[in-house]
Amino acid sequence: MTLYSNTPARRTVQILTDFLLLVWTVVLCWLAWMIGARMRQLGEAGRQLRDGGSTFDEQMRSLAQKAGDIPLVGSSLQEPFQSAAGAGVSVRDAGETFATTIDRLGWLLAATIALSAVFVAVMLWLGLRLPWVRRASVARRRLQMPGGDALLAWDALQNSKPASLLAVNPDPVVAWRLGDPVAVRGLADLRLAQLGLRRSVAGVSGD
Repeated sequence: MTLYSNTPARRTVQILTDFLLLVWTVVLCWLAWMIGARMRQLGEAGRQLRDGGSTFDEQMRSLAQKAGDIPLVGSSLQEPFQSAAGAGVSVRDAGETFATTIDRLGWLLAATIALSAVFVAVMLWLGLRLPWVRRASVARRRLQMPGGDALLAWDALQNSKPASLLAVNPDPVVAWRLGDPVAVRGLADLRLAQLGLRRSVAGVSGD
C-alpha cells in the first residue's frame, strides 16, 4: 500500500496534512481533558456539602445521645437532635448525589469531545488520503505488470486534460493504439506525475 507520494511537493503536503490532523486531535483531546477536569471541580461543592452533612449528622447524634443521658427529660430532649440528624443525612446524600453526577458528566463530556475529535480526524484523513492511496497503489501495481506502461497510459488518456496529453504527443490516442513506445511511456509518466509517483522510486522500468 502506498501511503505517501514519491515527489517532494506532494509528499510535503501529505505530511503537513497528517501533522495538522494530529495537532487537531491532540489539542481537542487536551481541551476535553481540561473541560472534564473543570466539571469535576464543580463536583467539589457537592463533596463539601456531603462532608458538612456527615459532620452535622454526627454532631446531632452525639448531642442526642448526651441529651438522652439527662434524667427525666432525656428522651424528650433527644427528639429535636435526632430530627436534626436526619436532616444532616439528607444533606449528605444530596451532596454525594450531586458530586457523583457532576463527576460522571465531566468524564462523559471529556470522552465525547475526545472521541469526536479522533473520529473527525480519521474521517478527514480517509476522505483526503484514501482515494489517492487506492489510485497510487493501483498505479504502482500496474507499473510492475507486463504491459503496465500501456495500462497507465490508458489511465492518463482517461484522466488528463487535453493540453497535458497534447504535450506528450500530438495525437496521443492514435499513438497509444499503435503502441508507440515513446508516447506510451510519456503518457504513463504523465499519469505517475499526476499521482505524485516517480518511476525511479518505484524501481520498475516500463515495458
